[in-house]
Amino acid sequence: MKYSNNDFHAILARRRSNIKGVMLSRILKSGKPGKPQFYEFFGCEHSVEDVIRRMERNNPGQTYIEVKEA
Repeated sequence: MKYSNNDFHAILARRRSNIKGVMLSRILKSGKPGKPQFYEFFGCEHSVEDVIRRMERNNPGQTYIEVKEA
């Protein structure tokens, strides 16, 4: 089956439209939360705690907290 460019872009947009993840902030040296960033769930992660555990394991000495959406 051959797709047009419009069809192809629509398929890609649909794939990326339901990305699951969480907003986290890194705790700075001053003790204040840093800029919130979106982190996608990776592999078999299904919760905020799983993502925080991965980020802290990959970045020793850093602490992350969940950012509540306003």
